[in-house]
Amino acid sequence: MPWLMYHKLGPRPRGVRLKGLYISRPLFERQLSELQAAGFTTPAYGLPPAPEGNADRNIALTFDDGFANVFQQGLEPLARYGYRAMVFLVPDLIGGPLSLIRFYAFHVAVLPLTILVLSVIHLFTIRKQQGLLPYL
Repeated sequence: MPWLMYHKLGPRPRGVRLKGLYISRPLFERQLSELQAAGFTTPAYGLPPAPEGNADRNIALTFDDGFANVFQQGLEPLARYGYRAMVFLVPDLIGGPLSLIRFYAFHVAVLPLTILVLSVIHLFTIRKQQGLLPYL
């Protein structure tokens, strides 16, 4: 099975040392479109690969280092084309300013969890006022 390995998605900052680590979103989307037109799909990761050949035309898409721009720039095109991808994280970078984990934790986990907790508190407050929770 062939693998396409990416590092960072989106515009390349001016003066960056390693220019080849960046791919623009339009180019990434064009690659996904061409892969789809050629009949490639991504496998369900975690399953063992086919023993020989690639009759299913599977291709693996991976991102190194877990930068937030992968989530910001890549999630929508991957979903639109029906592709899955693996993100390899560097433990020492988790929580850093550009970390996917930091971005994900705040936007996808912390905010909804905060909303959930506040909703539960509100529900219990209403129930207590109605006398349905006399033990609180």
